[in-house]
Amino acid sequence: MRDKFVQFATEYGLVVVGYGGNDRSIMDILDMTLRSAGCFPNGLYWCIRNKDKASKKLQRLMLRDNAYWVEIEGFDEFMAEFHEGLGLTLPDAVRDPYKATTERLNTFILPMEDVKHPIIKDDIAELEEQVKTFEQVVSGEAPQEEFDRLVPYRFLGDREHQRHDYENALVYYEKALIQNPKEFHTMLRMVSSYDSTEQFQKALDLSEKMISQAPNDFMGYWVKGRSLFHLGKVEDAIASYTQALKYAGEESQQRRVLISRSNALLTARNWKEALSDAEMALQILPEDDAAVINKCLALRKLGGEEEVKKILKDILPEMKPKYLRACAFAVLGDKKNMLKELKAAIKEDTARRVFAKFDPDFVDYREDADFQKLVCG
Repeated sequence: MRDKFVQFATEYGLVVVGYGGNDRSIMDILDMTLRSAGCFPNGLYWCIRNKDKASKKLQRLMLRDNAYWVEIEGFDEFMAEFHEGLGLTLPDAVRDPYKATTERLNTFILPMEDVKHPIIKDDIAELEEQVKTFEQVVSGEAPQEEFDRLVPYRFLGDREHQRHDYENALVYYEKALIQNPKEFHTMLRMVSSYDSTEQFQKALDLSEKMISQAPNDFMGYWVKGRSLFHLGKVEDAIASYTQALKYAGEESQQRRVLISRSNALLTARNWKEALSDAEMALQILPEDDAAVINKCLALRKLGGEEEVKKILKDILPEMKPKYLRACAFAVLGDKKNMLKELKAAIKEDTARRVFAKFDPDFVDYREDADFQKLVCG
């Protein structure tokens, strides 16, 4: 493989996308190749997202004369722009799936007229019945249940969820769950949509179903904790988050649960443990603004007012999400800017109104008339 790669490198350039350069075997080959005269005549281009940090080995590799960094938004975004730049359209399988399926079925069935093998004959007969059912659905002869079986309701639900239209998303997700009662992604998005529309008991019931279906997946316990938190059962929420941590194998998963448990601990006025969870989350990702804000709220309650002001004033200029900016201003006691940012966040996503009702960052504004008008209006 190495020899073939070196041969390739003498004839072409190389673009690297979606790879962090963390495999020694591959990086050693690239390093050796770049040292060779005449390799990569068109250059080496390494695509990197603007917030990613390259390893030291990769940084050294990219010091070569014909190696260039290319900043991209992400793999999917890069490929979409590349695809459009080449003047390509979506493939028929995506753009017109029924047409693509029809063409595949035609090429499969028509040459099989003289098939003698009994199993293949049975399979073709079964396929024929399915096609006839589809024809009836299209013509309106089949019942609604048959039509529903063919509609990608999960896809439609995801699109509404992305638009923050949670009521419509639930209409599609409920049908998607009928199509596939064990689809974990659908249940997860449904819980999120129930929470965002303040249907907390339904969210809790569905999270219990997720746990029974996948008892070793952290996600069910995590969303159960969130539903319990919204129902005012804070101690039960903390227990559920603790259970989620047992099954959170990846650091990113652990960080999400720690921040959620920190929120619940802040609501329970357990400042020291809330601070501990926030700091553990920051050990995983020091730039996590939500964890920083939780840490600051706990510190403020423990008497560290000056330290909190310094931390938040340092990070606020770089903080982008409007909701988190509102949280930071709330912890600082800056009502004017808090309301301004929270209003903008709610305009973007109505779920932020629900979050703000329960978020401990706004504890000092629970009875404030302007805050009440904004989150309850």
